Amino acid sequence: MGLFSFRKKPAGPFEFVIEDAFALRSGGAAVAGRMLTGSLRQGAKVLCVSPEGASFVCQVQMIEQPDPARQGEYVHPEEARFDGPFGGHYAFRIPDRRREDFQPGGKLLPVETE
Repeated sequence: MGLFSFRKKPAGPFEFVIEDAFALRSGGAAVAGRMLTGSLRQGAKVLCVSPEGASFVCQVQMIEQPDPARQGEYVHPEEARFDGPFGGHYAFRIPDRRREDFQPGGKLLPVETE
């Protein structure tokens, strides 16, 4: 194998890295970052893990991404994918949480099911 691998990362469990968080005027928070693997559907419950290892469960109410066809406009896809437009960068609206609950370097991961 050469220096670069152009194979797609496998689908499967998602991993989203938080790059920034914002307080919303209407309440709740928005987290912006990048989907590293897998996909996530709007309405999914996710596990937020801080860089220090603390965690809590929250729900992705809405997904937002710049519209690839119209500069300055946004779209709200039903699904966020690691291989989506803009390198898998998205913002997620999280109700019932504050901006301070999310830290850059934190992750959103699947909730373990038993």
